[in-house]
Amino acid sequence: MIKKKYIYLIDDHDMILAGLQTMLTGVVSLPILAFTSPKDALLSLKSKAGELIILDLSMDEMHGYKFIEESRKIGKNKIIVFTSHGEVWNVGKLLNFNINGIVHKNDLMDEIEYAVHEVLEGNNYYSPLIENTIKLLNKENINHLATRETEILTLSAVGFVAKEIATKLEISPNTVSTTHKKICSKLEALNITHAVKIAKDRGYI
Repeated sequence: MIKKKYIYLIDDHDMILAGLQTMLTGVVSLPILAFTSPKDALLSLKSKAGELIILDLSMDEMHGYKFIEESRKIGKNKIIVFTSHGEVWNVGKLLNFNINGIVHKNDLMDEIEYAVHEVLEGNNYYSPLIENTIKLLNKENINHLATRETEILTLSAVGFVAKEIATKLEISPNTVSTTHKKICSKLEALNITHAVKIAKDRGYI
């Protein structure tokens, strides 16, 4: 017996969720399940397999990235992110997460329909505003952090102080201090603690 699969819609804004559900009803043959709670959606996925998940990133109960990680522990689902966060670093992180589709909320609503059809056919789809960001990402070839900077920031993130990092990496404490300043400058951070938070949010470490 073939297990029935569903399309999951997850957004903690009722109006957006209702709009997505109305638009896709009758457009897709698969049944649709809509959730304002990411945690409830994860529970449902354990008994009702998802063929496609469409979700927002910024949700109070659980961030979209965390949901994606947890959903992949349950099963392999195609994923479209429907978001207002089209920043270069954010799109880059989504691409690193191997997301099947990304649609910016400022694009035409028709873009969601296009994305659904393409992703269900096994293709990737990015809406026009996201495509522009990807081009910028490729053009600038953004190097978030150098290898040594990543090493030092990763050690800082787990609680090592400059002297300990210097000993562990066999470099001088002055080099660690200088690198901390470069990292803060690159990430526009107030201090190294702030830099660690930014780097974690962006998936650099």
